[in-house]
Amino acid sequence: MRADKIVCLGDTIGYGPDPAPCLDLVENACAVRLMGNHEYAVLGKLSPRQINRTAKISLSWTHDRLADRAMPQIADLPLTASLDGMCFVHASPWEPDKWRYVLSPGEAEVAFKHFDQRVCFNGHSHIPMIFALADRQIRRQAGHDFHPNEETRYIVNVGSGRAAERQRPPRVLRHL
Repeated sequence: MRADKIVCLGDTIGYGPDPAPCLDLVENACAVRLMGNHEYAVLGKLSPRQINRTAKISLSWTHDRLADRAMPQIADLPLTASLDGMCFVHASPWEPDKWRYVLSPGEAEVAFKHFDQRVCFNGHSHIPMIFALADRQIRRQAGHDFHPNEETRYIVNVGSGRAAERQRPPRVLRHL
């Protein structure tokens, strides 16, 4: 099965060995490209108190390897996007520049109030999971293949990084 469109939810840079080629690849391949907290930090928009020691070292190293051309490329990335009736955000749809996690039904309840689309995709926590809102009830389940119900709204964390490598990410786009 081939993808119709590719979406990047952010954090294209931050811990990898080639940040500039990664940015170029995403720019050329993705219909939507978002700002993640790693891009935000490389731009100097996060307080040093918000970044742990390992991340500071990584961000400094990453910044040193990016050409001046890359900074405007990063700065132009939006925090949220909508495409084909779906919402996309790196962290949460409320206060996306605060890098909040959506890990609990309570956090999902707040998140559902901040987007109008039926489905919102996020990443940030690196943990694949799905929140479903139906009949004013929120259910959480681990990420996996699923068949969405037309009357249910969803928040889908696609996972990323090492957590996603250990789990099978949700395969939802083919069903929407």
